[in-house]
Amino acid sequence: MARQYSRQSVDLPSIRSVQANLILALRELLTRTSHKAWIFTGMAIRQAQVLRLGREYYSRVSNRQMEVQRRTFWACLVMDRLVSYGCWRPQMIDLDCVAINLPCPENSFAFEQPFGGHKLGALPFPCDSAGLGMLPYFIAILVLWAQATYIQIKGGRRYISQQLGSSASSLSDLETKLEDFHKSIPVSMQWSAQNLKVFRHTNQEGLFINFHFLLLNARCVMNQEYLPYPDGTASNYAEISHERQEAIIAACVYSSETTITIMNELWHADDISKRHLQSVFAAAALLSAVNTQLWLRYVRDPDSETSQRAQIRVQEVATVLESWKTQWPVADAWLRTLVSLCDLYEDAYGPNIDYDDGSQGRHDSSMLPNNVNDVQERSVARLTEGNGLPEIKTRMVDRIRFTLLSSLEDLDARERALKASMRTARYQVAVSEDYAGGFEYWNSEDLELGLPELYLDEWPGLFVGPGSATENDGV
Repeated sequence: MARQYSRQSVDLPSIRSVQANLILALRELLTRTSHKAWIFTGMAIRQAQVLRLGREYYSRVSNRQMEVQRRTFWACLVMDRLVSYGCWRPQMIDLDCVAINLPCPENSFAFEQPFGGHKLGALPFPCDSAGLGMLPYFIAILVLWAQATYIQIKGGRRYISQQLGSSASSLSDLETKLEDFHKSIPVSMQWSAQNLKVFRHTNQEGLFINFHFLLLNARCVMNQEYLPYPDGTASNYAEISHERQEAIIAACVYSSETTITIMNELWHADDISKRHLQSVFAAAALLSAVNTQLWLRYVRDPDSETSQRAQIRVQEVATVLESWKTQWPVADAWLRTLVSLCDLYEDAYGPNIDYDDGSQGRHDSSMLPNNVNDVQERSVARLTEGNGLPEIKTRMVDRIRFTLLSSLEDLDARERALKASMRTARYQVAVSEDYAGGFEYWNSEDLELGLPELYLDEWPGLFVGPGSATENDGV
């Protein structure tokens, strides 16, 4: 149905066509065809902008229809920010042009009651999930998380250093906002097993889990490029004191450890918790957490007990990502990203071993699943260094940022770009024949079969109202 609406309504925007393109975008993201996810998201956003869903121009429609339109727009924002980070592309929705209320509580939606609501900039704090529900606060932390990750997309530390005057101030302002947000969370919304049960009973368990993953990941992303490395790429966007550097390390370590602790609690709980753990937001948080754990293992104190615990935590994340591969092909890309991070740290800070025969692995075989190299071929946009992909700098922070952001790019091109800067003979990789004559964006079957078929029944993460949809609901 989503495929049909998308094909038939490219030039006839409607609420249904926007939602159809959002569904297709999420489908393509989960099946690891990220360029299609980006295209479908763009179609949904452009159609939503044609309908001016970002403004409250709909006073003559029913309460339910108005809320459907609001939720459709906020779903566009969620997918925009998610796909921007997941696919390493620009954000498309400018919040300065948005002036609509945040979603209303589920009870008001279900019974079609009028609800004034709040704009994003006027959301009350401390957080009031009892009166407003989790969804408005999930959107609020998503926006802050997207601001933090967008710094990485723009260039990370290099971008900050080039825009020292304004961007350093903006970075400090964002840190303050995140800290204030964190302090405003009441006991009833803080992470605990008891609160998890409460939000399950109110049908908001998934939002509660992803809310905390986003909060932790935002604080980690803000600081991970400023972890000190032996190659001299410590923090440089300002003169940072020793106390400030220790605060950066503490923020990254706390976020990383707490993220993996939450993962383990959910992983060892019941099947419902495991299903809610499996999310794109969780994957982003877990990969950033792995980077900090590898820093602890290889850089902070390689011979300490902390290093050994970090190795165990990386293995735990790898095990969870491995389990997702049976349902989500994109999980294989995340798992390969984890392996690439391990390779980067082993190459830079592990023993200087010559792998001439290619028979030895770089990382400890006990650290990762045995079948991490079992990769299925995917339809991806073929990019090459200097022709769609950047040429990787030798600084460790640049290589880490490239690895995290390019997890859904063409696997061969990504690994070739990474391995070119590694020190051992095992990583001298020749350009394959597929890339000798340039690059191609579509497989032939794409042109023959048109848009992909929709085969998943449920789409976690999109905003669905209670009850069944009707023709007038536009859903």
